[in-house]
Amino acid sequence: MAELPDEVLERLSTHTRVKFTVGEDGGGAADAHLAPLAKQLFVLVPRGGVVERGLLETTNASFVAEDRVDDWIVRVSGRAVAGRSVQNEPRRAELMHWLPEGALPGGLVAVRFHAESVEYVQGRGVARTRAAGDVPGGKRPAALARWSRLASDEITVWFFAMAVLDWGGLLFLVEEPKRPPLLLVLTLISSACLLGGVTLLQHAARFVRWREGFEPDEAAVLLLNGWDPPHLVGRVGFGMMVAGGLLAAVLAAGAGVKVGVWAVLASGVLLLGPFHLARHALRRRDAAREIG
Repeated sequence: MAELPDEVLERLSTHTRVKFTVGEDGGGAADAHLAPLAKQLFVLVPRGGVVERGLLETTNASFVAEDRVDDWIVRVSGRAVAGRSVQNEPRRAELMHWLPEGALPGGLVAVRFHAESVEYVQGRGVARTRAAGDVPGGKRPAALARWSRLASDEITVWFFAMAVLDWGGLLFLVEEPKRPPLLLVLTLISSACLLGGVTLLQHAARFVRWREGFEPDEAAVLLLNGWDPPHLVGRVGFGMMVAGGLLAAVLAAGAGVKVGVWAVLASGVLLLGPFHLARHALRRRDAAREIG
C-alpha cells in the first residue's frame, strides 16, 4: 500500500475532520472523518448518503484537511472504495477510536482510501511553504492492464484451453474449404467475450457480497484496490456477455448452428455460471449458520 509522508500522517492524525469529495466534478461531497490505521487509510462517511452511492459509480476521490490555528492545509487525491459499515468492518475495534463524538458504528461507512497524490501547504505570506507530488506506488495501472487483469483473473489457463477448444472444434465441425482464418478469429472473440464477461460479473457480485459480509477481503481484492468502480465493472461484464452472445448468433447464422453453439460451449460459461451461483448460495448458507 502507498504510504503518505510521515509529517502529513502526523497532521491528519491530530485533525481528522475533512471535506471528502467523490468524482472529478465534485458532485458528491460531505464532511467526513479520517481513521489513519496501520497500512490502510479509512474515511468515515454517513451511510446511505450521496458519497456512498457515488463511490459505486467512480473511485476517483479527494479530501481536504485544514487547521487554521496552526496554518496548514493538506489535499490528498486518490481512489476510494465504498466499504462496509464500521459495525461490520473486520477492523472495527481500531476504527471505534476514530469515530466522531456521538456517532454510531452502524451509521457510518468505512471507505478505504488509496492515496495517489498529496499537497501540503504550511504557513502564510512570505513564510508560506508548499510541497506536492505523487505518492510512491500509489498510481493505478494503465486501463488496458487493469481490465485485462480483471477479465482474466484466476482463469488465465481457461483462456488457453478455450483457444484450443475453439480451434479443435472448427477442425472437427467445419470442412477445410469453409474454414477461413476469419472464422477462427470470430469464434475466439465470441468465446473470449463470454468468458471475460462472466468473470467481470463475478467480480462485481463478489464485491456486493463482500460489502454484505459474505466474502473475505481476498475474494474482492481487485476491486478493493479501487482500480475501477464496481457498477462499471458489472456493466462492462454484461456488455461483453451480450456482445459474445450476439457474435455467436451471427456465427450460427453464417457458418452453421454447430459453430455458434460451440463458441458458447468452448467459453465455459455454462460451467462457470452455475459454479459461481452455487458458490454464492453456499457462502450465504454458511454466513446464516454463523449468525444463527
